[in-house]
Amino acid sequence: MESHGVWTCQALIDCGVSDKVLASRVRSGRLERASRGVYVDPAERDRWTAVAVLLARCPEAAACGPTAAALFGWDGFDRPSTALLAEPTVVVPASRWLRVPGVRRSRHLEATDVIEVDGLRVTRPLRTLVDLVREADPDRVERALECALRRHQVSLEDVTGEAALEDLVARRGHHHPPTESDAETRFVQLVRRERGLDPARQVDVWDGDRLVGRADFVFRPQGVAVEIDGAQTHASARALQYDLNRQNRLVLAGVQPLRFTWQDIVHRPGVTLKVLDRALNA
Repeated sequence: MESHGVWTCQALIDCGVSDKVLASRVRSGRLERASRGVYVDPAERDRWTAVAVLLARCPEAAACGPTAAALFGWDGFDRPSTALLAEPTVVVPASRWLRVPGVRRSRHLEATDVIEVDGLRVTRPLRTLVDLVREADPDRVERALECALRRHQVSLEDVTGEAALEDLVARRGHHHPPTESDAETRFVQLVRRERGLDPARQVDVWDGDRLVGRADFVFRPQGVAVEIDGAQTHASARALQYDLNRQNRLVLAGVQPLRFTWQDIVHRPGVTLKVLDRALNA
């Protein structure tokens, strides 16, 4: 195995590296011994090297939990902490035993539970979500779920059929489509937590018999629409023009959306809620 600068002894042998050459490379610093039978190339070391070292020690192992979620790049885990990278978690079949921090044993780890991501063995998205429910904050897990749904890595049918995910599915609702960004997920969580509200998502807006646009959220029965603007919304003159034309069409159809950004939702939630309250009570 050679992945993320990590080499097993067998991989080095397959490349024609003899014991003498290996010893020379270690002495010169071209390779570092990471653990028994596993070596690291300092020049190729990256953020996932610690994960690769653990996986190299057991061919049946797979990254799991927060480590797997970070490898998938899911919302809530897409900026993995230093601690997570330094002390990753992997799972091995119950028949294997590794006395190493971060290694978990599972009676139910099957070959079908594992896929490869960026050259590393990782538990499948559904299995990863089940593991996350047991160890991560529910809001972070919901953000990860929305991201996985958005990317079609899991379906609502998949998660609805998992007993461990029942509460997670219930809190986000069975009938909602996925959010279209992490900012949208954070907005849903904010208004649910602070106001007990559950807005409709990705709602088509019609002007007579003509579809004129789609609102990110609509609060019924008030009919208040909300748009969440990402950094890419006005990334170019063309994008700005499209966005303004779209808003004009929505207004002419009788919808005047409120507009919030990530900063509004995450860093100014009180102000955002006051604006929303005023619109809903107008």
